[in-house]
Amino acid sequence: MKHFSSKYYFDDYAKLFIILLALFSPILVNSYNYIDDYGRSLYGYNGLDANGRPVAAIILWMTMWFGDVVDISPIPQIISVALIAASACLLKVSLERHTGYKLGILPAVFIFTAPTYLPMILFKYDSVSMAFSILTAISAFYALGNNSFKSYALAFVLIILSMLSYQASISIFIILTCYRCIFLSFDKCRSAVRYLIGSAIISILAIASASLISKQFTSGGYNDTHSRLLSFSHASIDAWLSNSAKYLSMINMSYPMAWIIYAASILYVLYIVISPGDKITAIRKLLALALAILCPSFIFLHLSLLESPVFNIRTLIGTSFAIFMAVILFAKNTIFRKAIFLFLIAYNLTIYAATLNSIRYQMNHENNISTLVMNDLTSERFHDVKNIYTEGRVYYPQEVSNINRRFPVVMMLSQTYLGSNSFFGYVRLNYYLRDTKYGYSENNKSITLVSHTTKPVIERKYYKIWVSGNDALISFK
Repeated sequence: MKHFSSKYYFDDYAKLFIILLALFSPILVNSYNYIDDYGRSLYGYNGLDANGRPVAAIILWMTMWFGDVVDISPIPQIISVALIAASACLLKVSLERHTGYKLGILPAVFIFTAPTYLPMILFKYDSVSMAFSILTAISAFYALGNNSFKSYALAFVLIILSMLSYQASISIFIILTCYRCIFLSFDKCRSAVRYLIGSAIISILAIASASLISKQFTSGGYNDTHSRLLSFSHASIDAWLSNSAKYLSMINMSYPMAWIIYAASILYVLYIVISPGDKITAIRKLLALALAILCPSFIFLHLSLLESPVFNIRTLIGTSFAIFMAVILFAKNTIFRKAIFLFLIAYNLTIYAATLNSIRYQMNHENNISTLVMNDLTSERFHDVKNIYTEGRVYYPQEVSNINRRFPVVMMLSQTYLGSNSFFGYVRLNYYLRDTKYGYSENNKSITLVSHTTKPVIERKYYKIWVSGNDALISFK
């Protein structure tokens, strides 16, 4: 890492850190609870090892000063910003070395303000392990720039660390590697084929090793279900195609303009391939064209192979990296390249602002409803209630619905919690009803029968409540 010893690269790091810290300051100041944050803030559990992410569990434990999980935000998110700034600088150094471009800091700002990265910085507790996963994935890419046994061994270890921190980051390494092969294909002095084969072997071995390690820690029905691979059958092909279509739809919602950039990169490579005056060999040309066409599929291909994948926008973290690499591939002119990145950053910041406003509106809406539920169930007439079940869902307030119609991607970023048998809906209510236990729908047959045969004890605009002995059913609407 000798490149970072110079003042030039330290200045880049300092600029990026300050810019990203300023951009994320609304998140740091408001200290939102985001999905898992509700449970960890209230119950103080770690549990990341049960997700097959033992390195992430260790990182969270270390972030908590080697103890129980408590809310010390925004410190973890500030650490995350420090890590992603280092990731961006490392990527910049590596690509400038191989492309000959002076990339500046705009591409890095684009990558880390993308809708696909935004959920990662919103997490209070998990943001550090996710940032570490990105850093190690980019470090593995950087290490393979040196064609030696030590660099391959280092990349192998780094990929394993990345996957045991957050599995989805492997797409970053694969996408960066494929685009580097395209650049190497146009470089007559270096072997793109040898680099591709070496990188593929290291990737396969590291992914297999990380999967074996991960299985030793994975536990719980949810984690087991979402880590199971599709079997070899005709039905599995249909499932793979269906999964892929869903991920493509999510990418389209995140970046409708991605396909224009994707097409421009392919046309650029195709132009080089058919140019008669270029002395690049046919094998190199075909390799570059094949990779340019296939690269975007590596954003989601590994996810589509799962039997029950998690369709969450943060799993598509490779999207902004693929767009970034496609742009620097075809946008040779510095001014043109900067203009594209400025446009993309402006789009990112629009989605970012809309998301934060959506979270604020939704949080206030659900807090008000939770307060009403608390007032009802803590009154003397319900003192026997010990178990609560839920059905239905609290939907978006009007302000959030307006945002969702204008920017559909925000629906994947701003969560609703209350209802639909959601664990985090229970946690939201448990902020207000501390001594009450919550049950899943498979255990609520008796109270459901009561709800079908009697009138509710309480009926409000947003919910109805039925009571039977120690059980209460809240039906959101």
